[in-house]
Amino acid sequence: MAASSKNHGFSLVEVAIVLGILGLLIGGVLTGQYLIRASELRSVTTEFSKYEAAILSFKEKYNAIPGDMANATRYWGRADTGATDGSQCASPISNTGTGTRTCNGDGNGYIAPIGGQAIETFRFWQHLSNAGFIEGSYTGITAKPGTKLHLPDVNTPASKTGGDAGWSVDSEGPDYVGWSPAPYGWWPIKGIEHKNMTIGAPISSNDDEPIGPAFSPDEVWSIDTKMDDGAPGRGNVMVIHWQECTDAAAGTDYATATYDIGNKTIACAINFLNVY
Repeated sequence: MAASSKNHGFSLVEVAIVLGILGLLIGGVLTGQYLIRASELRSVTTEFSKYEAAILSFKEKYNAIPGDMANATRYWGRADTGATDGSQCASPISNTGTGTRTCNGDGNGYIAPIGGQAIETFRFWQHLSNAGFIEGSYTGITAKPGTKLHLPDVNTPASKTGGDAGWSVDSEGPDYVGWSPAPYGWWPIKGIEHKNMTIGAPISSNDDEPIGPAFSPDEVWSIDTKMDDGAPGRGNVMVIHWQECTDAAAGTDYATATYDIGNKTIACAINFLNVY
């Protein structure tokens, strides 16, 4: 008589061990993702501090704001075929030159757009790089003629926060009247001078500054709490994309609004006021 064969399944103990191992693996992956993102978010503070120090060093050495510097070509050459005599480039909107060659700003103390194309915004990073205060090489001009298109690692620094996030700068004088509630629900303080730095993703749809969504509301809240007052519409750290990232309607309740920290969607960018 042939020996009977038996099919053995997994015992409850074996199943429990397998499930335990899977749980540990999943937990390890999630913990790893959290740690990676936490490290990326710390980069915001580190990068901002680095650029803030670079601006201060530049001002001390050249007695000018990078990008706005009226005699930059005396130091680094003109980004066209003109002589290095301290005069402005023939076409600062498009002149790129080679090496450190650049164009002058107007020296009025602001990072001012010229012809709506934010020339000083791009020369800002080029001047800092030429002076050796930041790493990288930047074109000093828009990435698309007739626009303010910023491309990280091309004409503006990239951030280690991921998602193609990059940095930009601009200014508004004391006669500034504000944009709120449109287009992005930022800069609620009107009639006050602003010298700003922003971080966000490129906006190629309208060829603008890198102020597209790069952070969730709770991430911006965490950064704001560490660097400022934790309020989206007050202090020197403010959220961009107001309606998507706070509990208030667009253009309203700047003094009392709070971050929508339960929202984990990548919907926000960050504006740092009074930087230089």
